[in-house]
Amino acid sequence: MEENKEPIRLSTWIIVGMAVIFIAGSFVYYLYSGYQQRKLASEEINRKQQELLSEQQKQLEQAKEEIDDLISINKIPQEKVNESNNPTSSSLLTKIRCQEIGEKQYKDLVNKFGSSLVFNPEYTYNKRLDTCLYSGGYFGGNGADYMTMFVRDTISNKDILFYMARFENGEFIRLDIPGNSQSIPDFNQKKDLLFNE
Repeated sequence: MEENKEPIRLSTWIIVGMAVIFIAGSFVYYLYSGYQQRKLASEEINRKQQELLSEQQKQLEQAKEEIDDLISINKIPQEKVNESNNPTSSSLLTKIRCQEIGEKQYKDLVNKFGSSLVFNPEYTYNKRLDTCLYSGGYFGGNGADYMTMFVRDTISNKDILFYMARFENGEFIRLDIPGNSQSIPDFNQKKDLLFNE
């Protein structure tokens, strides 16, 4: 018996080629859409943090102007500004110093990860802990697939609160690490308490 061997038709090769191109295109689209989702989440977090930082900076600038006005009309002698019995003035100056310390640590993170992957910072002085606090975060790992949010004691350079998660299937999954906050809302609630003490 003779076998009938027919050559593969050109139309068959074209169909196979189109199928390969379709599969490759679908894979690239899947990777790109995941990147876009992470990018959008990062942009939203940065936008909200930028709004908070902007408001905080406006308040600090307004308070600085009020202090400068008082100094300029000699209601508070220059040498007494830091020793003032006025809790608002000394508290404000402490917060300004805390912001200066925190800015250095923020810039270190930007240099390490790049500004597009680092969250906008927040700074304050915590009276109960008697220290400066810096709240921020960043995306890390290959393809920015990990997120870390923290509140750091800028004097000791130790994180006193943190939340770490990996980005998987379009959502952040909490990492099972001792001390890790239970969720982003849990982290934010504890951070707000620290920032208002």
